[in-house]
Amino acid sequence: MVVTLSSPKWIVRLGKALLSVLLLVVLADLVDPVSLGHATGLDIDRLGSSRLRRHIYSIDQIPEQHIFRSNPGMDSSVLPEEPDPSSYGQDAAESPREHLTLVTNPSSSSPFSVYAHMDPYNGTMYHISTSIHPSKHRSDTAFRVSSIWNIEQDEYDEWIGRDVQARITPNSDLLRFTCVFTNAPGNLTEEVNATSTNQARNEYLLVECVLPSWIKDGLTTEQPQDIRTAGLNSLKMGTLAIKTWFDFTDCVPKASTPILDNTLRNQLCQAHTEVRVGSIIPGPSHLISPSDWSAPSPQNGLSICVSPVRLRPMAENPEEVDLRKLVQWRVWHMYQGVTQVHWYSRDPIFRTWIDSLNRILGLGDTWLDAPVLSEQFPASSREYADQAIYAADCLSRYGITDKYQAYIDFDEFLLVSHDPHRNATLNRLEQLDEDIGSLGADHTYYGGEHVASLLDERYRSDSFPPNAWTRWNTLEKLQGFRRQKSVHWTSATRMIWVHSSARLGEGYRRIEDTYVAMDNSTRLEILHNRKSRPEELTFDHDIDSQQIEAWKDTWAELAGILSSAELQQLHKLKLGL
Repeated sequence: MVVTLSSPKWIVRLGKALLSVLLLVVLADLVDPVSLGHATGLDIDRLGSSRLRRHIYSIDQIPEQHIFRSNPGMDSSVLPEEPDPSSYGQDAAESPREHLTLVTNPSSSSPFSVYAHMDPYNGTMYHISTSIHPSKHRSDTAFRVSSIWNIEQDEYDEWIGRDVQARITPNSDLLRFTCVFTNAPGNLTEEVNATSTNQARNEYLLVECVLPSWIKDGLTTEQPQDIRTAGLNSLKMGTLAIKTWFDFTDCVPKASTPILDNTLRNQLCQAHTEVRVGSIIPGPSHLISPSDWSAPSPQNGLSICVSPVRLRPMAENPEEVDLRKLVQWRVWHMYQGVTQVHWYSRDPIFRTWIDSLNRILGLGDTWLDAPVLSEQFPASSREYADQAIYAADCLSRYGITDKYQAYIDFDEFLLVSHDPHRNATLNRLEQLDEDIGSLGADHTYYGGEHVASLLDERYRSDSFPPNAWTRWNTLEKLQGFRRQKSVHWTSATRMIWVHSSARLGEGYRRIEDTYVAMDNSTRLEILHNRKSRPEELTFDHDIDSQQIEAWKDTWAELAGILSSAELQQLHKLKLGL
């Protein structure tokens, strides 16, 4: 006997009614996607970012006013595929830059791979990232392997300089590296000697190798794309091992300095060279398998690399962090033509904020966990000592897709003061000669009277917009102050420092946009909007009234974007304590 259970008729009718209502809601959402802020003043057709245009619909309500609308079919956690060349705007060339590079994924733990060793001394090696890319020398068309390493020595008291940057061990000059390439079938293996370059401030090493001879016809930028793709795939599907060892064969003692204590190094040199036993000591080997290479990403024009973000709870509410200024900072740079910001953060919860920011503004900003690299850092400098290493990681990891990278802090704003139009910073960079590898820009400070009457009352503050003032000044002529930051061309930059300088490839040069060297209409500035300003600032220079008038529409447009209810939800981040 079969027993059939049935529901009363009123339950069936109620269920059908609820399904009908749900269907209507879904259809309405498909026709009219969720609004992300009204009256922003954004003209979608004028947006410089191809990614932003692809993920946002615009619907006219009244002339010159639009609604930001999310693409309902877009998963904000997944970056889009390679854009079609026709969708590119000012943030890239007329056709997308080819994927000519490979770069490793972050490690699952650090995000760097950590190797501890006890011989010849107690220490740790950190593999930061490895990439395969065209040479950074302008006249060299061959591809190279570049790998970033940090070398730490236990109980090395003098490895922090001025309580800011990390200091690699004095034994690093005794380290040797090779790249061992093996093809996918496993029948070809070649070991290539590497060169290692100290960054010059003793913060990390750059290890470089040429490619193996079994890559058909080599691998150069002059070859057809199909040959380059085949060569890169051949490398990607095989393995690459980066081997290390210490070589004391010709070790020469060195005198200690106020920065570097060479006592242990000299003891090791004497022990190994006199006995001639164990002069070659194997070190860690880092293996890169096919799954360790990252997937291709969309190409960008201008990006920003930031130092690791530290979330500081509000004094009045320890469970929340005030991120309003960070929202303003990101919107400002979106307007300046910055396609992506590469965020590094000490706290993994920050990723939820980045995901929401990407969804609301249609961006593709990246996020990487950035814990303090070493417990050896003194407490006074622990939050800052490894920032150069993370900056180097940003160049290696994202330089494969970025054309330009700026290295600035959250109280610094890219600005072309006489150009209030969209993408002004990007346009300035695109005007420069092809042999320019780095552009330095002076810090500027704005003061005098704040032009608050031109702004929405909710955004009348002394911090935003950062240039809404009547006077300005620079520290160019004053000694003892850091006065510049830089934008670097990734195809020309081999190594970087935290604030301004870079080691460029041969054939590239650096120029500076200074107050006296450049015409004011095109000069790039790094507006330093710090809360406590140097007392030496006198704000001698008046801002022309016509310049203030020219910026009115831009300030109003920025205020319109920031007024969206969705963005205001990002002003606070709950820590979940």
